[in-house]
Amino acid sequence: ATPDAKTLELADGRVFEFVSRPQRVRGEVVGHVWSFRDISVQKQAEKSLAESAARYRLLFERNLAGVYRSTPDGRLLEVNDAFARIYGFESVEDALSHEAGQLYESADERARFLEKLRSQGRLVGIETRGRRKDGSTLFLLETVSLVPGEAGAPEILEGTVLDINDRPVPNVLVQLFDDGELLASATTDGSGIYDLRAVYNLNDDTTSLLWFV
Repeated sequence: ATPDAKTLELADGRVFEFVSRPQRVRGEVVGHVWSFRDISVQKQAEKSLAESAARYRLLFERNLAGVYRSTPDGRLLEVNDAFARIYGFESVEDALSHEAGQLYESADERARFLEKLRSQGRLVGIETRGRRKDGSTLFLLETVSLVPGEAGAPEILEGTVLDINDRPVPNVLVQLFDDGELLASATTDGSGIYDLRAVYNLNDDTTSLLWFV
């Protein structure tokens, strides 16, 4: 757009940009030259983009799932209220003052998570184990994508998390075996997960999981 240009919107919705230049004859202003340019398509695109951004922001802020954007090195770029609440932060600002690595049980666990994400590009509906601000453990259902950076910028993790700590499971005895050797055993009473979660989340390092009702 020309710096001193003005806009004119017609009743039919078309938008024009116009500028006025003085017309001089032998140094005297004898009139003005008006130039008009139809910018209707550009304005409609800008309006659509603004509306899309507003819808995204509303969805982001009101989503019951925790939504986040972060860098692989652990910087939290953006989170919503639900994310802050799930991890026990007092506010979004409180959450953003922490590193993403602090939300995992250990640095090794985050490293394994990033390695798996890089190899697949996207992880959908995986159960992960996290750590709240107070240090307590929580269990999450997570979906995350690794978005390539632009023009040399770092990759971005964009994901959602759901708190599944209170998801009920049936009365079961769970025994975990590796090559026939009993590694762990746990039970639940049907009202919660309890020790079953600790056993279940070891499945990446085991060869089989046996359930007995």
